[in-house]
Amino acid sequence: MGVEELAKIVISTPWFYAGIGVILLLIIFAVARKNSKKNILNRLSDLQVRYAAVKTVPLAFKMNKANALAKVNPEMEAIVTAAKPDYDQIQEQLKNLSELLNVTDDLVMAKQYSDAKKNNNDIDKTLNKVESLVKKVNGSLDEVLKQETEQRDKINVLKEEFRQMRIRYNESANSYVYSYEAIEQKILEVEKQFSEFEEYMYASDFKRAGETKNVIEGQLAELNRIYDKLPGLLSTAKVLVPNAAKELENSTLRAKNLGVYLRHLELSKNVGLINDAMRTDMTSLKNAEIDGVEEHLADCLTRLAQLKGQVDKEIDAYNRIEPVTDVVFTEVRSQREILEEMERTYKEASARYGFDNLDEKMATYRDIIRGYEEKEANLERQIAKKDCPATGIIIGCTELGKDIDQHSVEFLETKQRLDRATEDENNAKLDLLKMHLIMNEMRSRVRKQRLTSISESYEHDLQTAEEKIGELENILKITPLNISRMNEKLEESKDFVFTLYNNVNKILGSATTVENAIVIANRMRSRNQEVDMELNRSEMAYRNGEYTQALQLAYNAIELAFPGQAKKLITENSQKEFRA
Repeated sequence: MGVEELAKIVISTPWFYAGIGVILLLIIFAVARKNSKKNILNRLSDLQVRYAAVKTVPLAFKMNKANALAKVNPEMEAIVTAAKPDYDQIQEQLKNLSELLNVTDDLVMAKQYSDAKKNNNDIDKTLNKVESLVKKVNGSLDEVLKQETEQRDKINVLKEEFRQMRIRYNESANSYVYSYEAIEQKILEVEKQFSEFEEYMYASDFKRAGETKNVIEGQLAELNRIYDKLPGLLSTAKVLVPNAAKELENSTLRAKNLGVYLRHLELSKNVGLINDAMRTDMTSLKNAEIDGVEEHLADCLTRLAQLKGQVDKEIDAYNRIEPVTDVVFTEVRSQREILEEMERTYKEASARYGFDNLDEKMATYRDIIRGYEEKEANLERQIAKKDCPATGIIIGCTELGKDIDQHSVEFLETKQRLDRATEDENNAKLDLLKMHLIMNEMRSRVRKQRLTSISESYEHDLQTAEEKIGELENILKITPLNISRMNEKLEESKDFVFTLYNNVNKILGSATTVENAIVIANRMRSRNQEVDMELNRSEMAYRNGEYTQALQLAYNAIELAFPGQAKKLITENSQKEFRA
């Protein structure tokens, strides 16, 4: 029987299919047990991780620290006491969990998966309870140890700050050499405080540890302030202040060489006070004590600068004394001369011009000038004796100059008033002389030209002019002289005389022009009857004083004799007469 036939016989029997079913069941059972074991082991692994996580919480360490703290802190004792039962329960449950985990592991090894799964469930329940208790107890213990944690965090920050400070100090140690010992002592004090802090923390005396931390903070702040300020303060104290003192010394020496008065500045006393203050400040800097030093040094610099400024001001004033006094003393002399001139003028003019009301004012002026002279003499004495500050002399000169300025305008106005009175009379007399000369000139020219006729009002106008001049002369003879009336009459007389003079000049000019025109036309008189007739009419108008008409007729005659050349001939003849 072949293999194929045997296979057909086996397949056709019922036991074949039953066998296959059994095999499948065995496979499924094996896979199910394998998956169950895997699930149990995975969950066991998770439970072990949770157990390890709970174990890693340092409850024992924290409880020991908390118990130590509770011994010195009643408030914390209550919290620790309340947490103790839960803590004990956690420790007991952790032992149970350790045993249960081992049991589960053994059950898996013995392939008792059902019991292992049940055991895992018990472990999960216990872990849930333990995790809750651990969280609760850990929170309570953290509250108890919170102060220590905070103190430790803060002190670590301060330690880092101190470390950086030491690095900074070491890198620029040359800047602090002057105060080296004091700074080192302060650093040792900080290190000592750090040690005390650790002692208090070890003893769980957080209150005193906190107080020590505050002390350290203050010491570090002070050291930082010293590191920031000390180099600058040392530079000011050892460089700027000595330089300022040297500058003051140089200015003082220059002033003494010039002979400038400086005793009022009390330089020795003031410099001594500054030196005393500087010695105190240098001692403070030596001890690394900077409180108030910056203000003291600034004050020293200010006082030295002020003293130097005052010395330089005295030198400048000393150099200005001569030019300033020259100007002021010259002005005093000028004011004195003005007064003397006013007095002379006043003496001569007081009665003449009615200035009797100036007696009191002139006396006041004399007192003012005497005051100027007294101040001038006092300034000269101070300059000669060199017993007062140059600035005081300059101030005295300035005040004297202001006094002079205050009264000089009034002086000048009074002098001008007196001068104007004399000047007005002199001008009036000069104008009077001019008017007499003009009157004489008018008469002389009228007589010289022998005019047959002139304006009918000429003689009347001459008489009026003479009367006005006479009135002016009479005013000038009266004492006191009425300046206002004199000026009024002078203007009136000048206007009339000069107007008359201009009118006469015009008439005389016109007559002369007519005469010249007749002379020109006379050349053709015998040759031209029309020319003769025009000249006869021109001469008739001339004799009647009608010079404008006479000139026009003569002009016409010239045009008849010399067509188109009348204007040229008259002009040329006038120029020849002018040159002659």
